[in-house]
Amino acid sequence: MLPVVDVVIINWNGIEDTIDCLRSLKGQSYIGGCRAILIDNCSADESLIIIKAWCKKECVDVSEYQYRSSSERMVFLNKISNNEADKFSVSLISADENLGFCTANNIGVEFSIKNSGELSFILNNDTVCDSELISHLVDASINFNHECILSPVILYADSPDIIWWQGGRFSKWLSPTYVHQGNKVSETISEPVDTEWSSGCATLIPNSLYKKIGLYDPEFFIWCDEWDFSLRAEIYGVSKKVISSAKLYHKVGKSLGIVSPLVYFYSFRNMSILRKRYLSKTAYYLFNGLYVPFKFFQSILYSLKERDVLYFIIFFDVVFEGVSSGRGKWKRQSN
Repeated sequence: MLPVVDVVIINWNGIEDTIDCLRSLKGQSYIGGCRAILIDNCSADESLIIIKAWCKKECVDVSEYQYRSSSERMVFLNKISNNEADKFSVSLISADENLGFCTANNIGVEFSIKNSGELSFILNNDTVCDSELISHLVDASINFNHECILSPVILYADSPDIIWWQGGRFSKWLSPTYVHQGNKVSETISEPVDTEWSSGCATLIPNSLYKKIGLYDPEFFIWCDEWDFSLRAEIYGVSKKVISSAKLYHKVGKSLGIVSPLVYFYSFRNMSILRKRYLSKTAYYLFNGLYVPFKFFQSILYSLKERDVLYFIIFFDVVFEGVSSGRGKWKRQSN
């Protein structure tokens, strides 16, 4: 019997993308069925209302929960049966604050485990799935005895024959590279290939592996978390592969903006945390001898280019607070 796949999705003020993503999941050919575990990170728009209206229109059963961050408790609210036995359903979890990528995904995975789920598919909301995607990933997971972390090939949504991600590598300084980015998908190999890191945009993980590797580290809040997870997987001998027959289309940069202040802060701070965690002390301080001055001048350039002094302030937030004590959500982020 094929396992039900729990698809963990985070919505944060991105309802149009989220509906597109849900629609593509409902259209999956996979006969084992899938359940969307949708965590709303305290969106300021009418996301919850729109999602429930979409489920009613599409005859999708939806169960509602509220996550209370102060007590770290999940409270069941309601189940709306839309009178159609279907292979797709939605479990809608509303958080009372923005929990970030790591904690929200952890809540989704823990929900899956608690409800006897076998496979969790971490998926960005600003993506659209090919109709065969889940079938290809589950077939591969079965072939690898549910002992691997698997990702699809990820294509640009606005250029669907061009690769955004088909595997990644680390430099000796832990700078990540994107293999085949910019190439046409037809020009690359089609067999499963090894990757040094799995994209947080789309990753199928057997729930049994979380017991070995652990969940996403909330210290990162968002950004760089997939690299930390991949490096931990490497320590525990868990392989990571790209299943190129599985295709996903990504609206790159929609969630946070490509060079927004949020991206600039989290990428700078979290890469510093990552390097401090996994590089030797000597390598870490040698790298920072060049990297920190570079980021100083870069922050000035961004401030001038974007006419926003916040980029310059970010430099000092990271250097004087970020790596040592400023973990988790950035203190200047309003929501």
